Amino acid sequence: MAKQESRPLFRQEALQWRQESWMGATCKLAPISGQWVALGAGLFFISICLYGAFGSYTRRVHAAGALVPTAGLVVTTADQSGIVTRIHVREGQHVKAGDQLFSLDVAHRSQIDASGRNALETLRAQYRLLQEKRRLAEKDAPIALSTIKAHLATLDRQRAMLKAQIARDEKILPLVDRATKQMQDAIGTRLVTQTQFQSQLNVYFQSFNVHAQMVRALIDVEGQRSADQLKILQHPIEWARRLNEIDTQLADCRRQISQASRETEAILDARIAGTIDGMTSYVGQRVRNDQPLLTILPDHATLLAELFVSSRAVGFIHVGQKVLLKYAPYPYQRFGLYRGRVVEVTRSPLQAPFPIMSQKGGVPPEARDADQYRIRVRPERDIAMVDGRREKLQPGMKLEAEIAVDHRRLYQWLLDPFISTAAKLRQISQRDGGGVTT
Repeated sequence: MAKQESRPLFRQEALQWRQESWMGATCKLAPISGQWVALGAGLFFISICLYGAFGSYTRRVHAAGALVPTAGLVVTTADQSGIVTRIHVREGQHVKAGDQLFSLDVAHRSQIDASGRNALETLRAQYRLLQEKRRLAEKDAPIALSTIKAHLATLDRQRAMLKAQIARDEKILPLVDRATKQMQDAIGTRLVTQTQFQSQLNVYFQSFNVHAQMVRALIDVEGQRSADQLKILQHPIEWARRLNEIDTQLADCRRQISQASRETEAILDARIAGTIDGMTSYVGQRVRNDQPLLTILPDHATLLAELFVSSRAVGFIHVGQKVLLKYAPYPYQRFGLYRGRVVEVTRSPLQAPFPIMSQKGGVPPEARDADQYRIRVRPERDIAMVDGRREKLQPGMKLEAEIAVDHRRLYQWLLDPFISTAAKLRQISQRDGGGVTT
């Protein structure tokens, strides 16, 4: 019997799949429909067209500058060479016109000797003593007036007591006088002896003398009261005269000190009222004539942002244009931008105190040799919000600005090269055509 051929239990494909299963399961990929691709491409093209038609782009000019007051900073300079011996003010302090700012030692210029310095110190000591004398006189004036009034009150009490005593004596003296006369008449009748009459007569004379003393004392008290009342009336005039004498001595002493100080010391004072800013001097510093020592920001002076731009941008900037300001001490990434408005645009080039900076921080190539024009911007607020605090803007503060100079649709920006090329071709053709006609 022929041996039957053996057949596998599973198909060959199944066995092969089991051997290759470690490579992962098979996945049937279905290609994306061409309609969906066309639809997506159409939508993308439409969105690009809409964005180009309705979207816009604003070209901005980056400018750098600083805050300056409208009235300008008042610079205080040394009127002669010397050494700073004393500074009477501090940074940020408000001063009035005439307040002392600096004291300068200028003795090295006049070659004054030691005796002159000693004389100046003596005059200053005398001036301080006169000031102390005047201060004590002002304190002593009400005390002296109180003393006079207290003495007058005592005299009033003595006057009342004397008047009461005199009134009692005036009642008693007639009785004593009558009794004396009666005893004198009774001597003849031998009812009163001569000794008793003499004793009564002594009593009468003593009472009369006491009464006379009381009257004289009352007259003295009245005189003292009148004198005190006169002193009270003359007290303001008298003390004003005394203070005037001391003030005269002080003025004379000041004159002598001023005369002596011209050779040893110079005092610089404030010309206007304002706030001290930009102090650059210190005690012991040697300064020369006309050297700046500090600046004063005048009262009621508003701050403007003074910016400089190149000639490429100044033609697009006009008064009233909005500006975004970025203050250097307060980074805009954290404290935000601040709005302003252009109030002045110069039409002639100026020398800027610093080069025009680009938005990336460098000097742009077109501005290296270009003219610079100044524009002034008024900030909407004179403060900056810093962590919830209102910080007042300070003059000289550096800042940057973004100025929108050209706002157009995107398609206008895209077609701008073609439009400018077409305009150039028209000009060339017109020029050529005109030449042929002639």
